[in-house]
Formats: sequence, C-alpha cells, structure tokens
Amino acid sequence: MGPLHPLTLEMVMFQFLTWKQVKELDEMPLMPHVTEHDFRPFALPIPGAWEKLTKGDLTPGLSSAKRDKSFPARTSVIGITDPSVSPQIVYVKDEVLEKGVVKNDARGLFLVAQDKAVNAFRSFANGTPIDLSLSEGSDLKDVATGTIWDVRGKHKSGPLQSNLEMVMTSDEYWYSWKLFHPRSELIRL
Repeated sequence: MGPLHPLTLEMVMFQFLTWKQVKELDEMPLMPHVTEHDFRPFALPIPGAWEKLTKGDLTPGLSSAKRDKSFPARTSVIGITDPSVSPQIVYVKDEVLEKGVVKNDARGLFLVAQDKAVNAFRSFANGTPIDLSLSEGSDLKDVATGTIWDVRGKHKSGPLQSNLEMVMTSDEYWYSWKLFHPRSELIRL
C-alpha cells in the first residue's frame, strides 16, 4: 500500500559472520563501536516472553491453518534469494552446518557453514571452476589450485587472483520462507 506500491525494493548483498569470524579477519571491515553489552541475549520487556514466542510453533500473524507443516515452524533454513537462481532453493540449516561445505553443481554455487553462520559463493573464480573446502581458521581453499580466500571470499593467496562472488541468501524460519517463497525447491542433504 502507498505511493511506492508497484515498485520493488532493491536487495543489498550482505553476509552473515559471527563475531569470532569478524575478529579473525586480516582486514577489519568498517563497523560501529561494539561493547559486551551489545552481545547480551535479546529479551522483550516481559520476562520470558521472547523465549516462549520462539520455542513453540506460534507464528503471530499467520494462522496454523495457513502454515506449511512440513517442518516445525521455527526450523532454521537457508534460502537462496539470488535472482540468478530460479526456481529458488532452500536448505535445512542444521544439515548445511553438519556438512560444512555444500556444492550445488546444478546451480553453480557453494554453501559454506562455519560457527553457525552460512554464506554462499559461485562455484568458479575468474572463470575457473573451483572445489571449495574449509582450510585453517575460517579460510576457504580451492582443492585443485590451493588458492586461499577468507570467510568473506576475499583473495588471500594462490593462483586464482580474484575474490569469490557472493550469492544472496536468507537465514530465516521455515514458516516465513514457505509463506514468501511457496514455489521454492527444498534440497535435503
């Protein structure tokens, strides 16, 4: 509703990194001042309300009758929202975390899971196909060439002298993903 109704907002590329991963980067990104107070668990003003809301299948604004029940509502999923991937695909986050690196040859991408954060990259660098693996720390490594990238896909060393290309993802709950992406394909690992 409103004057911008027929327009679509432009998605901005971003990555999910844990605080541990950020602290290990060679080049610290620009960021606001952060204190220990900023890392306290989120809570609503009513004690226990947030925990109650997030532990069950309660989905405010979405009735149980309209909710997809293939998984519990609050199952964490990683959806690929990049416009180049059609139809959209979605993975169960715990399955990706268990694997660490997931290659999707059909879509030309990798999912990389470290420290409960999942990011996605194209499966080629500078036009060369790559086979990513986890290296020391949070680094990523191409098995064939030995090229190393940091967790953000920034080139560190090796013959493939380009950064990895990010693929847009969404880290959300199953009920939300299915509501807004009903035709997406679920990929089980």
